[in-house]
Amino acid sequence: MIYTIYDTTTGEIIKVQGVAHTDTPTLYDGQGALEGESNMTVQMVDLSSLVLIDRPPMPVVVDKLIGVADGIDLITITGIPVGTEASVSNRRVSLLYGTENDGIVEVGSAYPATLNVSLRLFPYVNWEQEVNFT
Repeated sequence: MIYTIYDTTTGEIIKVQGVAHTDTPTLYDGQGALEGESNMTVQMVDLSSLVLIDRPPMPVVVDKLIGVADGIDLITITGIPVGTEASVSNRRVSLLYGTENDGIVEVGSAYPATLNVSLRLFPYVNWEQEVNFT
């Protein structure tokens, strides 16, 4: 049997677990189980009906995807919900990581670069976008 294990206070899916037909999944305090598979990337458990539903998209707006690598031009992302974990990284290192509290992330570069911007906050689907500076 396949079970979806979820947080009983938020509906966030913690894991999908397979167990033998005669067994039930091990649950810890604050966890529930639904029989069947799920996709934790895009689904959650509706706690009022105990059915899987789609997570909403992150309600962000990006003003452009390509900026000028002059240290002045910025790519601006707005509409970010308060409490979102935001990170900006290149292919090798994390350049910025923190919790967003004003709804805006601005990214710039003095050198040509491709940067990955990631935003994470449940119940929203995680948001990732590559931006370029030339």
